[in-house]
Amino acid sequence: MWTIIPTLALGLTLTGTVCDSVLTSSVKHDEQGIILGLVNATQSFMRTISPAFGGYAMDRYGFNSLGYIGTILASLAMVGHFIVPIRDIEELKKNDDKVYQNGVHTEAGEEKKEL
Repeated sequence: MWTIIPTLALGLTLTGTVCDSVLTSSVKHDEQGIILGLVNATQSFMRTISPAFGGYAMDRYGFNSLGYIGTILASLAMVGHFIVPIRDIEELKKNDDKVYQNGVHTEAGEEKKEL
């Protein structure tokens, strides 16, 4: 048990960081706050209702139903990922009102200063 908890905590920490990074890089610079707010609101809502839903499913259908439900939801998410097109990140960067130079935002028309 003492080896599972640190491994799980590390995995969830890395997953959260990577997901936030992918989300913020897939939207325009001025929309990043909106998308992170929506993601955090959704996560909070799901953390609120999931114990009740999980308890109901376990009481009604047994412990194994939780694994089946998780497998079905993960499969639907994977299929949805391939069906719904994701915006091209490079196209968003071109259309953004900021110019990306070596991964750094600079104002459009502003010259990059060399150090």
